[in-house]
Amino acid sequence: MLHKTIIYIIITVSCLFGGAAATEKLPCAPYVDRALGGIDYLLSAKEPDYFTYAKKMKAELEAAPPECRKGLWYVAVARFLRLWHGGKVRITVGTVHLKSAREALTAGLAAEPSNPALLAYIAYLSKIRPKTSPPLPKDACQRVTRQKQRLKDPQILLYICGHAALRRKKFREAANYFSRIDFSNYLARECYRDARLLQAEALLRVGDKKGARKAVKAAKKQIKESSFPCWFGNFDDEYEKDLKKRLKSILKKL
Repeated sequence: MLHKTIIYIIITVSCLFGGAAATEKLPCAPYVDRALGGIDYLLSAKEPDYFTYAKKMKAELEAAPPECRKGLWYVAVARFLRLWHGGKVRITVGTVHLKSAREALTAGLAAEPSNPALLAYIAYLSKIRPKTSPPLPKDACQRVTRQKQRLKDPQILLYICGHAALRRKKFREAANYFSRIDFSNYLARECYRDARLLQAEALLRVGDKKGARKAVKAAKKQIKESSFPCWFGNFDDEYEKDLKKRLKSILKKL
């Protein structure tokens, strides 16, 4: 398990600081990547290790200096808080008390409204668990597009814009965005595993069953071959269950 967690942290750091959020400063990494990468271990840990490790993650997040409490920090806080329900655990920084993922992400949008990692997580979470996340801003695609030249991971732009098009019920446009994600890239295969299903769903909405079948075929292969969770949200079997449920639903319509 430790070996898996180390690999996970490497993937997390690569995706966060080398790809999706090119504008984030590396000195802030210790306050974020250990929390994100450690969630996989935390979910499989047994008492008393579970609570000991959870307290450590909470302390690391709360110790982040003000300059590091930006988009990625709020993603980490939201993911951490999703491990608990009913507000039993909170992240406290100064006079701010964050008790839920929705509160953390809403605060994140206020702190850094154009952070690509934050917007990608909100896009993902608001789609599958809308009550636990604020809605994706209507201009999310434009916010990230303005940073296009600085993004080391262009796939995140396509992912966010695809979700934004879905929100506006522009299904053909959404399918086009998702279809352009380059899945020959390893991180893209892991981080945007739901993109092909989203593409298929969008194509079905415009009556393109042939295109939807092709997208589903690619989605089934991608889901089967993926081995590690990515940084935004799919940190337990919830993501896997959601993918399989949506795949089953789409297959019934084809």
